[in-house]
Amino acid sequence: MAAEDSLVEFSKYLEREMAAARATVDGYRCSVRGFLRHLAGRGLQPADASARDISDYLGAQAARGLKPASVFSIGMAIRAFYRFMAAKGYASSNPSQEVALPKFRSRVPDPLTEEEVAALLSCPGGRYVQVRDSAILELLYCGLRISEALGLEEGQIHLKDGYLRVIGKGTKARLVPIGGRARDALARHLEARSARFGNAPGPLFLSHRGRKLSRGAFWHRLRQRAKSAGIRKPVHPHLLRHSFASHLLCRGADLKSLQAMLGHQSLSTTAIYLHLNPGRLIEVCRAAHSAVSVGPSAV
Repeated sequence: MAAEDSLVEFSKYLEREMAAARATVDGYRCSVRGFLRHLAGRGLQPADASARDISDYLGAQAARGLKPASVFSIGMAIRAFYRFMAAKGYASSNPSQEVALPKFRSRVPDPLTEEEVAALLSCPGGRYVQVRDSAILELLYCGLRISEALGLEEGQIHLKDGYLRVIGKGTKARLVPIGGRARDALARHLEARSARFGNAPGPLFLSHRGRKLSRGAFWHRLRQRAKSAGIRKPVHPHLLRHSFASHLLCRGADLKSLQAMLGHQSLSTTAIYLHLNPGRLIEVCRAAHSAVSVGPSAV
């Protein structure tokens, strides 16, 4: 199979069979396209590549100055590509299995303090965009990703029952409970939205011109709001989600419940937040060891 054809089929495979998020599909396609160009420069088709070819390419990316995390991401995309090639019979083997990817420490950013979150959420303002921004921030502090919040439609909101139906990564749906503050903020937003745009269908959060609000536009407004709240550290939308997770763990939430609220596929992804609170990590470890020691005697 020719390189371009394999890339097209790989993208379809990620979308249809793996239900990968659009950002994942685009990122993997971009990474694999660069590798396929590297192979073409050596006169090779995708099925002819060896582990050495992959290692050389990753080494060249590191030599260009890419950070280990970026090289790791490229390597993961190439691995996914060759798993696809082998599974579909387009390649006789998977050379990426023999390639060691660079090691790096994934750093979780320091969360906002509860006082900083309170200051950010309490910024006054009665204009439509201010009411809208407050509702979005409340949802981010309920564990939503910014893409999930901006993708919401009114039918996904169940204010009376206190939950949202969120479509997350891989188009997977989950129910997210929301507290009184978030419910009030959403109610105010719905009223402001109706007064300004009527019963306009589509996305819940609109720009002041009635178009779907972009991530970039909200990020810009968030930076301004953080400055007004007196917060000096860099603030971005995902930091509210990080802060929500770390604050819940500090208050005794269990990992499985937090995993469900955040929509993580793997519990190990949720567990990274334990490193922000060593004391909580010790508690979780003790609880796990206690459960193991009690188990056999109860049989």
